[in-house]
Amino acid sequence: MSKGKMNADLGPALKPFDGKDDFTDWQRMMKNVLIQQDLDDALSGEKPTGMTDATWTKVLKKAKSSIEIHLTRSVRSHITEKMTAQEAWEKLENVYMGKTVSNKLFLNDELFGLRLEE
Repeated sequence: MSKGKMNADLGPALKPFDGKDDFTDWQRMMKNVLIQQDLDDALSGEKPTGMTDATWTKVLKKAKSSIEIHLTRSVRSHITEKMTAQEAWEKLENVYMGKTVSNKLFLNDELFGLRLEE
């Protein structure tokens, strides 16, 4: 399936994150996929008011599954089977957020700014 097409079950197509592409962009697009699937509440870990426990369990499983489907095998190795969608999301942030080019540029700008202030 090419990028940009829709799949009724999985929502918008998204290239699996391989650890080399821009994590911040992948994360934003992955969150949009979860929103389209009505699974984004799983990232907060807080069950919405009025949702049954059975439905919440299903949301958590589907969100985690959707995240894993959008990762390559090497990236997926950072996530354990017992992790929730929220834990998996946070783990990916910890591993890949600091490695993105945009984050490095942001940190360089902050460092440069500190030097000028001193």
